[in-house]
Amino acid sequence: MRLLLLLLLTVLAAAARACPPPFNNFRFAGNDTAALIQEAMLENGLGWTEAASHFQNPIQPWPRDSDGIVRIKYCFATPDDRQNFKILIDQAWNVWKTGIKNPGHSRGHRLIFQEFNWNPAVEWKYCYKDLAGGSTPANWNHGANLPTETIVIIGEDVGVFAQSTLGYTLPALNNAAGRHKVNIHPSAGGSGFSVPLLAHELGHVWGLLHEHQRSDRDHYVHFECSNLVGYNQARQLVEQQGQHTMDEVCTSETLGWKYNFAGPPNFSKESRKSTYHGQDYVWHVAEGPFYDVASIMHYASGHGFDASRQEGNVQNHPLTMWKGRWPGFQPPGQVTQDNSEIINLNYRVSNLDVFAVKHLYPW
Repeated sequence: MRLLLLLLLTVLAAAARACPPPFNNFRFAGNDTAALIQEAMLENGLGWTEAASHFQNPIQPWPRDSDGIVRIKYCFATPDDRQNFKILIDQAWNVWKTGIKNPGHSRGHRLIFQEFNWNPAVEWKYCYKDLAGGSTPANWNHGANLPTETIVIIGEDVGVFAQSTLGYTLPALNNAAGRHKVNIHPSAGGSGFSVPLLAHELGHVWGLLHEHQRSDRDHYVHFECSNLVGYNQARQLVEQQGQHTMDEVCTSETLGWKYNFAGPPNFSKESRKSTYHGQDYVWHVAEGPFYDVASIMHYASGHGFDASRQEGNVQNHPLTMWKGRWPGFQPPGQVTQDNSEIINLNYRVSNLDVFAVKHLYPW
């Protein structure tokens, strides 16, 4: 079981414990708690991190249907993918639905996640029209009137448990069929860890970023790049090529890929950008004042953990949280058992994750 956990918690690319009370990082106490939360809500400043709401970003929130509901639709790439992942997808969506409930005025959001409603006359109810041509845009199931923006659920070994595209890519920048995807490792589905990790990926589909990549994260958590799996191999390549330092690789949003080191881009605080048709688009990221360790979008200490090290020792994990965390906390120079603790896997969405959906898809 331990080995399975370590496999599933290997670093997510594009990519999540028993849930502690929300706002625990602020050490709220007494009757002031509700007032502080309400004040933050009124100021429209909450605890998520997202890159979909700014009008200049290449990704946006998913559009509304004619009745005002946002129905994010998906299809399965193949019959095997439906058989392997349908239950898992339903369970991951239920993690969110348990928190946000059904859309409506009283719930404050418009979001639904559902399989594409196939015409009963269509015999082949999958993203791609056959298996022979592979999962390419040219092989898209256009004959079933399947919209090109439909999310593809596909089983692929991309080196991680799962990964997904972020938000809704504007058709003016990329209108290719299958441009929105959730890739799931073929071996997924047999573990209790699979559901929260896939729920994390669905958060990316909504447009949410990693909470632990916020600009203020060092007041709350500590990232130790040298504890990531693959660090020593990457260091050898970096030293051989002599173009960069490991400090540069560990803090960069892109350099890790150059050295086959997938971990750092999933922890980097650097600004992000995307390139479409030769033009760079810098992401405008929205961060509220609350850092939310309870978020489904926050990595656990096991993400990217090097299995050759002793598990449970805070000095061996890539990500741990400070016991004294708060907005003005100045982190000590070294992680110890006295000043740090393990971040467990979140199995449900936090209150602030719910507010994030209301922020991106308000009623």
